[in-house]
Parts: sequence; C-alpha cells; structure tokens
Amino acid sequence: DDSPRVIFAGKHKIVFLVRGAVYLVMVSRTMEPTSHLARQLQFLYTQLVSILTRKGLEQVFKRRHGFDLRNLLGSSGEQVLSSLA
Repeated sequence: DDSPRVIFAGKHKIVFLVRGAVYLVMVSRTMEPTSHLARQLQFLYTQLVSILTRKGLEQVFKRRHGFDLRNLLGSSGEQVLSSLA
C-alpha cells in the first residue's frame, strides 16, 4: 500500500510513507494537509533514489535491515537531503 499513514499526537501530525524497505517519517505542527506532507516525503525519497539508486537501496536493506542511510550518503548527499527537509 503506497498511501501515507498518519498519527495525531496533540498538536503534532506524524506522517509515515513506506517505499520498499525505506520508511520516511515527518513530524509537523502545521495545518498542512496530509497529502501535501506525503508529497514532500515522496520528493525526499525521489532525491534519495537519485543519489543512491533504487537497486542500491534494495541491496543494502536485504543485507542489513534498519541500516542508517546517512552512512552511505556521505557529507554531500546528507547536505542535499538536509536542505530539503
């Protein structure tokens, strides 16, 4: 299922988007619709795939579940994603 999952916790909205083995999470206090937040997460995923390739991501997670992708991104990839978030 490609649809985002949402949890409300007080004034916070937590949006989860699952793309294969990658779990993207966003916490927001804005009144922005869930669909907009999910689109931002999808954009972040697209950028991640453009840096690491989808095949590379799948291979990493087959070997090591729960792997922290920041180790693969290096400083320049991490800076790109940080500027987007």
